[in-house]
Amino acid sequence: MPDEPLHGAGNFGECLSETDPCSEEMAVWSFVVAELDSPRWTQRLEPRLSRGLVEKLRLNDFSALNRDDLPFLRAALLAHRGSYVEPLLQATTRWARGELRAECLEFLRVIAEPDFVLRSPNRQLGQFAEGTERGVPSIPDFDEPYHVMKARFRREWMKGTPILVSPARSGPYTIAEGLTRLTLLTSLKRQGTAPVGTVPVIFGVNPAFSEWRWI
Repeated sequence: MPDEPLHGAGNFGECLSETDPCSEEMAVWSFVVAELDSPRWTQRLEPRLSRGLVEKLRLNDFSALNRDDLPFLRAALLAHRGSYVEPLLQATTRWARGELRAECLEFLRVIAEPDFVLRSPNRQLGQFAEGTERGVPSIPDFDEPYHVMKARFRREWMKGTPILVSPARSGPYTIAEGLTRLTLLTSLKRQGTAPVGTVPVIFGVNPAFSEWRWI
């Protein structure tokens, strides 16, 4: 199926290229790996996982997963973020890995979290990144980790792969995972302080996502 225009970003086929299909398990993995540096990790996720599985996550070695690991990984994620993530983990969702061109970052959508929408009424990451740099309006739970990450940022240290979702392949795409990292990359690109190029992402497409409360 040919790519169609992304709202506000020209031809989406020029923004997001698919490298290969991927499994739901890879999306689950990325959701969990992204929590490794979060205070929630030791409180909510790590206690639900075996020592061996935790080690695989810390090494960021998806290829080391075996079939027995997968139910535990999924169950831990759903216990932690079930109401948010479960609507995305449907058998009919088409998951793929891809590369997003950096100039299209600012057209991604932030989730419909009320504080985020106040910062970015148009729901676009570019406006959200600008508001984050100015701290207007204040979102302490987001801004504090953001500035910690910014102070010590190395792209190679990014854990997990950002996850984008959309009801249609043509977009627009909402950031389901990786908002802090993608906001920072957007700011760095705008400031010209670091090369960005393309950003590896996982993206999921399912018409049912139009009913997801955060889309």
